[in-house]
Amino acid sequence: MRRVVFAAVAACAFVVGAPGGVAADGFKDRWSNLPATRDDVAATAEMVERRNATTDGRAAFARAYEEDALGRGLDMHASATGAENRALNLRWIGFSRPTVYQMLKAGFLDRMTRYGFDRVEITDGYRYHWHLRRKGEAWSAK
Repeated sequence: MRRVVFAAVAACAFVVGAPGGVAADGFKDRWSNLPATRDDVAATAEMVERRNATTDGRAAFARAYEEDALGRGLDMHASATGAENRALNLRWIGFSRPTVYQMLKAGFLDRMTRYGFDRVEITDGYRYHWHLRRKGEAWSAK
């Protein structure tokens, strides 16, 4: 299991680029204490989610969401705003009722809950606007 996890982490480092240009051997030394069991992997994933659900994590998520959209050819703007970056604002001319409906059915709001967002505002920049708010674990439209 340890080798499989190392291979996955090494592949991610290759795709994303290892921090500071760490060579493969240095990367292996640095990450030799990888989780060995499924429980350890789950605990590591939970730790990453907690780190992402911070003010800086939410801002980084918005930047990454925008970059991902741009990489897919979508001229989307995403930003984390408000107190502690708890509001996610998305603007893209292609947002329509069916597009937003498909996003919501695909679990978009569950992901926003995990990142700690309390408000999501989606707009096409012209006609359509959706204001979603979270109270506890439930989301509602304004």
